[in-house]
Amino acid sequence: GGSDYSAALIGASLSASEIQIWTDVSGVLTADPRIVRAARTIPRLSYAEAAELAYFGAKVLHPRTIQPAMDAGIPVRICNSHAPDDPGTLVTAEADIWPETVKAIAHKRGITIVQVASARMLGAYGFLRALFDVFERHHTAVDVVATSEVSVSLSVEETAALPQIVAELRRLGEVRVEPRRAVVCIVGEGLRATPGIAARVFDAIRDINVLLVSQGASQVNLTFVVNDAEVGEVVTRLHAALLERDRAPTSVAIPAARPRAGAPLDVCQLARQLIDIPSISGEEAAIARFLAEYLTDLGYRVALADAAPGRPNLFATTGAAPRVVLCTHLDTVPPFIGSHDDGEFIAGRGACDSKGILAAQIVAAERLRADGFAELGLLYVVDEEMGSLGARAANAHPRARECRYVIVGEPTENKLAVGCKGSLRATLRCSGTGGHSAYPERGTSAIDGLLHILTDLRAATWPVDDFFGATTFNIGIIGGGTRTNVLASEAKADLHFRLVTDVDVVRHQLEDIVADRAEIEYLSVTPPMRLTGMPGFQQCVVGFTTDVAHLGHWGAPLLLGPGSMLEAHTAHERIAKAELAGGVDLYVELVRSLIAGHVSTAANARTGKLPMPFTRGGTA
Repeated sequence: GGSDYSAALIGASLSASEIQIWTDVSGVLTADPRIVRAARTIPRLSYAEAAELAYFGAKVLHPRTIQPAMDAGIPVRICNSHAPDDPGTLVTAEADIWPETVKAIAHKRGITIVQVASARMLGAYGFLRALFDVFERHHTAVDVVATSEVSVSLSVEETAALPQIVAELRRLGEVRVEPRRAVVCIVGEGLRATPGIAARVFDAIRDINVLLVSQGASQVNLTFVVNDAEVGEVVTRLHAALLERDRAPTSVAIPAARPRAGAPLDVCQLARQLIDIPSISGEEAAIARFLAEYLTDLGYRVALADAAPGRPNLFATTGAAPRVVLCTHLDTVPPFIGSHDDGEFIAGRGACDSKGILAAQIVAAERLRADGFAELGLLYVVDEEMGSLGARAANAHPRARECRYVIVGEPTENKLAVGCKGSLRATLRCSGTGGHSAYPERGTSAIDGLLHILTDLRAATWPVDDFFGATTFNIGIIGGGTRTNVLASEAKADLHFRLVTDVDVVRHQLEDIVADRAEIEYLSVTPPMRLTGMPGFQQCVVGFTTDVAHLGHWGAPLLLGPGSMLEAHTAHERIAKAELAGGVDLYVELVRSLIAGHVSTAANARTGKLPMPFTRGGTA
């Protein structure tokens, strides 16, 4: 029951050869195992490394408590009382430099960036003292600091004192506050003196915005700040790039729990296992391998086939020709977010789109097999969130035409979707002459031209359909220009239309509005779909696009799944455990109804009026 500090004092007084501190983990890990399943124990750390890791979230041991041992030169070993044979982590006064240099990736959430800009800084002294006095008066610690000639940016933990701090800082200059950030810290002796480390770090996260960087203040860390919603993805990628030599950027250790044929499956447990395997579009191989082993253990015949290099689709059967196939996608949008169970909901990236659905389909398939129905297949595809490469490849599968029905899983709130909107993705590119912004009359700005076009597009009346509803479009990404004092020579915007008519109707209207003011590049198109209906099921029409349009050879399509698209792609994506269990029941009921022949088409079952509001949101 003694503290770490007591152990250090006693050990130092006795001149012990080693102090052992027993806790519930096997030492300090290379990353938070809730985010990185491949995290492993670090054999040896210096005091400086342990201090950095402890401050940035690795709370196994507070280094300040072992200062007496460090002063006496006595190593401290952190051991696991549940696994006494594990060697744990040895913390020593001297550095132990690994060949890889980097030893761990730590992070801390709940961070706010505060930026103070003032011309009073230029060539002045005393400004920083006045600034940090404000934080001292409010007992608020500062994590990361970066300065320029006229501004200071720093990060602090979320605090109730922040409004008062900001009010006082406004006496010094203009203040900008950016909440919901996270600090990431790369730790290892020799970081500052090792060429190429920073390049490897930032190359691994080259598509993620870094808001603040600090290197050089310590010999053992490189610290930066990112958006809180992206920290899981950042830590996962960095661990793979810096600490997993033979792994792909987001590959993870396969979860240990294996199923037993004939044993009941827990849909919530399986959903969490799947969520904890990162499978961002383009990096689906790890989850495909896991499912191949998992389903093989259950007795399925499993085949993996690449839709693109290193991106395998999975098809599993019982051995019989499949009359009904359950299908969903393996990929998720970024960033990776590990699973969490609060008792009522399971949260994490893909909880509802579509790891939870995947788990529900597997559990439903096992219930159907237990009831003697063997003419069942499982089809899990890659790239749904991008261009549906997996579904397009799967449509050419030699066994596709054996199937009568394909049930595609997407979050429809456990309602049978009898229609889904189509999709058109396009990029507009405008050109300008460039020139100095002090003389706008001497040139043209591509950004101005692009904004005029986008204003016209937003003011236009787009097609409406009695069945599908209204055409909508989103201006997803805008880019252009190089500096504020230069007229932009290039600008572009990425658009995403949700179609309710034939694509040519929207395409011709788009081209008429744009005319010769910009170039249009069409990226992908998926037509709107009327789907198969079924008596006895709640029905809806959804506003998002799915893989259904690309799976025509697999038989009559149906669209159903637990979860809400309003939760999908968010930082707090989640699915109710009760809804997940209900999804299993509905999949079982739907397959039984299909086999019994209780089928109607949406076109025949509908009068042209929508029975329910659109399910808003979007998948691919």
